[in-house]
Amino acid sequence: MPGTLKNHFSRYFTLHDTSVTGATRAQAFTFQVMLRDSRTLTEVFFPQLNRLSAGVIEGNYDSEKMNLNLNIDISTVAYSGFDIDSLSLRVISDTQRLQSTLRVGSMADSMLHLTNVRLSASVEHDSIEVALQTMGGNGDTKMLFAGICNSVPNGYQFRFRPDGIVFQNTKWNVPADNYIIFGS
Repeated sequence: MPGTLKNHFSRYFTLHDTSVTGATRAQAFTFQVMLRDSRTLTEVFFPQLNRLSAGVIEGNYDSEKMNLNLNIDISTVAYSGFDIDSLSLRVISDTQRLQSTLRVGSMADSMLHLTNVRLSASVEHDSIEVALQTMGGNGDTKMLFAGICNSVPNGYQFRFRPDGIVFQNTKWNVPADNYIIFGS
């Protein structure tokens, strides 16, 4: 399954991963996982996972149509001192793009507390447009980091959008020629 997902993602964005190979045959499936009793996960596989409430993971995939739909809804997660409330993930793709949105009602540890968190991404043509945002109860933007990551030869380039940094509902001036290159 991980190889299948890497292949699917590489249709939209170059991963610079030589282990990504094309699927040998078409694949189409539907899945649904109901998380009811998380003790097996918490006690055997993830001992630092203190709490995982009941939730649903469901979706479908069709390699010929290039469709992926994934929905995850989990009300609470506690992992090694980090608490998450109301986690929701949506992923959809078609022949043109892959889009995803992760929403979290709140997340906190001993030093950090964020509410109304949204991480969204749209992937197409070797480009990922991404935004991490937190909103106040009144609709104000508490924090925003938004930019575009492009696949470039031997690596990746990230640049913030000119309006892509906001703190406490105040936009920062970001130079249009900003960028970070990482890779080999």
